[in-house]
Amino acid sequence: MKKQKKRQKGITLIALVITIIVLLILAGVSISLVVGNNGILGRAEDTVDIHQKAKVLEEAEMILSGWQTDYIVEKTPYEGRTENTPSGADVSCAGGKVTVTDNKTGTVYEASFSESAGLGEWKEVGTSEVTPTVPTNVKVTGVGLDKTNIILLINSTKQLTATIEPSNATNKEILWQSTNETVATVSNTGLVTANVEGNTKIIATTVDGNKIVECSVKVSEAQNLISQVSTNNYGDYVNYPVDLGIVKSGNALKDKKIPLTDWRIFYKDSTNTYLISADYLPVSKIPTGIVHNNDGKYNVYWSSVPTATTPTVAYKDKFLFNGFNGIATSNDNYKYATYLLNTDLWTSMVNTTYADAAIGTPTLEMLCASWNVKTPSEPLYFGVSSKGYTAGKSDNSLSEMLVSISDYTGYNDTLYFPHNNKWNSCEGYWLAAPCSKYEFALWEVYQLGLLDVRLGTEQIHSIRPVVCLKSTANAIKDEDGIWQLK
Repeated sequence: MKKQKKRQKGITLIALVITIIVLLILAGVSISLVVGNNGILGRAEDTVDIHQKAKVLEEAEMILSGWQTDYIVEKTPYEGRTENTPSGADVSCAGGKVTVTDNKTGTVYEASFSESAGLGEWKEVGTSEVTPTVPTNVKVTGVGLDKTNIILLINSTKQLTATIEPSNATNKEILWQSTNETVATVSNTGLVTANVEGNTKIIATTVDGNKIVECSVKVSEAQNLISQVSTNNYGDYVNYPVDLGIVKSGNALKDKKIPLTDWRIFYKDSTNTYLISADYLPVSKIPTGIVHNNDGKYNVYWSSVPTATTPTVAYKDKFLFNGFNGIATSNDNYKYATYLLNTDLWTSMVNTTYADAAIGTPTLEMLCASWNVKTPSEPLYFGVSSKGYTAGKSDNSLSEMLVSISDYTGYNDTLYFPHNNKWNSCEGYWLAAPCSKYEFALWEVYQLGLLDVRLGTEQIHSIRPVVCLKSTANAIKDEDGIWQLK
């Protein structure tokens, strides 16, 4: 093995030593006294060697202590084990000996080591070849942005994130600039701030290699939401600021996609836009006093028939439960539904800046209205009597308890059917609509493409709150297709 000098001194140490030598020579001290075998420089190097040796062996002994613990606890043998110290020395055990190679100096130490006798005395047994580490400069080959097009409201911000290629490039510094700072500015970390309506470009340039990437920016004023919503927007995600925990849960819908926000556009009339929760509502978000029981996840049910509360008649035209007034208040199925239609019980779903009121889950009338606008070629119908609601595919075939719509294209739409199999113990979600077949049952949207009825005590349903936005609510649709309320 080629021998190599044991110590590679740093630039600072070399400069210091040279300075000392010059001063000593000027003071009349002989060269041999400075650099000879027993000179000042030699003794200084020995001191450095001693410190390096102590450090390496101390780290090695810490590793050996761990091996001994492994042997005592798990009977893991020492023989054949290898490990590296924090400072980069190699530690290995073979033939009853432990060997430590200091990769910084090339020095090799050895000591006996066994389960019975433990660690013997360290001896320096030779040197190994040390390959000097040559610093490398990895050049930047490219740069990308997480977004190349953004739409912002005036006074809003958006963080842009640049990605340097390759990932191990030495100099990752980026210079940011806006081509029109009147419209939008950008910070030295890529945070874009919208100032006035207009267009600009954000340019990110690498210091190394002058690689460039651009992002187009459009700054706009928000417009009245209802004037912008058409049939094509049913199902769009809305950044309505009431957290249901749906996105945070990371659960995908039946299309294998995680919802973009907790709320989606469900329906609109001439004055208001209505949002529905993007998935089943976690029971932790359900207001108290609504249902008797839950499974701690999504499943809600009544253990017995509740005392009726008062549905908010003022909102019967908005949330579409006009037929509800014709149902006998003495019916038990009527009593269940009142808890879902009393807006006073659902104020936790209402952000008063943007919304007027909320109910606990869609009505059958609203489900049909939304469905028929989005899929007019495959309409749904409902009827109502003093007993409750009926539903069907035509006015002439209304059913009291089951309507199969799995053959309709709307069954593939996650706006209406978030899941197509049992999910978190839920087989569907309740509708705020008493059925006319049984006194103890409500209509449901069932996972397999059915409108069906279930007893209120059955433990297989969730709910999906519906919110009525203010008629004055303004919004802008961003580059991800999400409506940002303003």
